[in-house]
Amino acid sequence: MSKSAGRVLAIIGLSLQAVVLVGVIIVFVCFARASTAIGNTKDVAEAAGIINRGAADSLKVIVFTAPIGVIGLILLGVAIGRGEARMRWVFWWSLAAMVPWLLIFPIGTLFGIVGLIFLLSKRRMFESVKKETAM
Repeated sequence: MSKSAGRVLAIIGLSLQAVVLVGVIIVFVCFARASTAIGNTKDVAEAAGIINRGAADSLKVIVFTAPIGVIGLILLGVAIGRGEARMRWVFWWSLAAMVPWLLIFPIGTLFGIVGLIFLLSKRRMFESVKKETAM
């Protein structure tokens, strides 16, 4: 695989990580909406139904977005592991992409911690991109 193919693979992998971020945001919105609705009711059974619907909606989002994110992690891992995507921007964007994973407990948290440990321990292998100057 060429360096440009590795770059494309890294961009696709990082783009798929954006789906995880959107999923986490939607989960927080679902819980905020459920919390607001619970505050507006005095019936315990209705409150339990609101919590149940909020949790079900959140689970649907995670079940959809997490596998897409895992595919992105695999593509990103291949690009970095083969050495074709070790540019500095890949390092920084990969670090940022690990943060939403930390919020998807328990498996996503594990992915996030392992990803952060890997990236931080291997940060020296990411080169800084130097612009070539014409002579």
